[in-house]
Amino acid sequence: MAALGVACGAVFSSASSAQDATVTGGMTIGEVAAIMAGEGLLAEIAAGGEAGKVQSAVSGADFEVFSFNCNEASRCTEFLFITGFDLPEGFPLEQINDWNARKTGGRAYLDDERDPFLDHVISVSGPIDSGAFVEGLYFWAAALDAYIDYIELPSNSI
Repeated sequence: MAALGVACGAVFSSASSAQDATVTGGMTIGEVAAIMAGEGLLAEIAAGGEAGKVQSAVSGADFEVFSFNCNEASRCTEFLFITGFDLPEGFPLEQINDWNARKTGGRAYLDDERDPFLDHVISVSGPIDSGAFVEGLYFWAAALDAYIDYIELPSNSI
């Protein structure tokens, strides 16, 4: 498959979750970054999430992948993809609600400044799920591309 893309500026939100020591499968943030890099994406590991996060970009927008539901070995079963856009005028709540009513994945919301965000969770049970993770990654890329069109983001805003 072709590379998903490269990009620039966005505003991010971080999230946190309690660690779950019962997780026995999952993937490490390093495995996630390797999969993303193998698909042609920038994949820089940084602090964040329960066991690290990956910083990347696609469709002209930066995004982050946070790790959740991790065990002591830093194997995680949930990965949250998230991006946000700092719009001077904000974005209408009605349009965010319309997006969520029409889409099955890629949850949209507004922050306290009415800036639009998009996130999506990918669940894995272990490294054998790398194919499922790649499918989720391409779903995320398609949802993000559609979201950028939906919020009518000028190309110079990202």
